[in-house]
Amino acid sequence: MRTGRFGHHEKKFVCWTALLALLPLLSRSEYVQHLCVTALIYILTAQGLNIVLGYCGTMTLGQAGFYAIGGYVFAIAMTKAGLGWWTALLAAVAVTTAVGFLLGAISLRVRGSSFIIITILFSRIVHMVLLNWIEMTNGQAGITGVPAPVLFGRVLTGKVGLYYFVLIFVVLTQFLTGRLVDSKIGRAFIAVKQDESLATSLGISPYHFSLAAFSISVAVTALAGVLHASYAQMVSPEMAGFNNVMLYIIMMTVVGGRGTLWGPVLGAFIFTFLPEYLRVADTLRMPIFGVLLIVLVLFIPDGLIPTFYKALRRWQARQRTGKEAA
Repeated sequence: MRTGRFGHHEKKFVCWTALLALLPLLSRSEYVQHLCVTALIYILTAQGLNIVLGYCGTMTLGQAGFYAIGGYVFAIAMTKAGLGWWTALLAAVAVTTAVGFLLGAISLRVRGSSFIIITILFSRIVHMVLLNWIEMTNGQAGITGVPAPVLFGRVLTGKVGLYYFVLIFVVLTQFLTGRLVDSKIGRAFIAVKQDESLATSLGISPYHFSLAAFSISVAVTALAGVLHASYAQMVSPEMAGFNNVMLYIIMMTVVGGRGTLWGPVLGAFIFTFLPEYLRVADTLRMPIFGVLLIVLVLFIPDGLIPTFYKALRRWQARQRTGKEAA
């Protein structure tokens, strides 16, 4: 029974991975390829939120702050401390995760709206620090000249090469997230999400498992910040902004399907490409975008991936019923 279940998951994993691998080959436009790379980076931010919100049920609005910290620590490590690319990446993820762990250890003792407010304030504080610590962050100007990714001693500059480089991190993150969710820890996350009182009665600590989910979420988000900094070759305080980053992360996770492995992937591509292609509507772009979002939330509240699978199961059930009747 267990083998069959893993086989089903593995088939979906291979199909999604193959689809992602083929995407940049469908267009020779550098702009489209740029959007594909951006979408991959957003997949990591959305999956980071999905781990803590979708699987553990803890809402946080501070992911943009960790996204910015990851990017800035990486940029500072490369441009001012002179660290190598991979060493700077590890340092950025480690420092950001440590900050996230400390924040979670202090603030997760309160639940619900109090924790959400704390995470919002945290992001605002990060934004203010990035603006005002000019000696280290260059203020509003940000840090430029961040080196591009390096693989096997070779600097990656082409869009397609960068896409596949980032795809390695995305596929690895998706694989590890899938294994995590299917483990005892992942099942504990889901138990906390469904009923904290029941989870406690079963010996599952909502605080400790929420802290674990939050810390893992921060690490994934920091990785996204590092890849953004290296791909854009710059960082700016806007990385910690709610409207510029956090709002999009929430939409990608919720519309794609929170609590699903591939929902954030679909959501990231939709909310990377859709606003860009709506530019043809000029001043009506954002109103149209907003209306589409409202429609999606109202009529597909569970997200696109869960709704698709529910519809598929209903269709399969009707097909079986029709065959039995015949």
